[in-house]
Amino acid sequence: MVFCGKCGTKAVDDALFCPNCGNPLIQRQIKVYCTNCGSQIDEEAIICPNCGVQQKEIQEETSANDDGSPIWAILGFLIPLVGFILWIVWKDDKPKNARMAGFGALGSITLEFVIAMAFLTIIAILNVW
Repeated sequence: MVFCGKCGTKAVDDALFCPNCGNPLIQRQIKVYCTNCGSQIDEEAIICPNCGVQQKEIQEETSANDDGSPIWAILGFLIPLVGFILWIVWKDDKPKNARMAGFGALGSITLEFVIAMAFLTIIAILNVW
């Protein structure tokens, strides 16, 4: 049975509105059971309160320093080797910062390649060699 939060009237489990006052009824949460002991637990539970077995992967909070600051892209652009090293080291722990450092390094290498190709093309056209 479900009870109305406004007037306290009993309603059937599937009811969406109170039969007395029409107030929307809060539906019960989805039933979730422990994978070890089978007892009903809260759907957000990470560890079963009855047997202590972990139900979900414990997610570590993302570091407060992982804000994807453009400073990492600038550093990666100016010193591509550092950008690639930071990307390798941070890709799991600080994915936003790692992505920015990697983008900076990749952008720098791409720009250097384009400039080198343009320079070689100009030399080839002018037959300077």
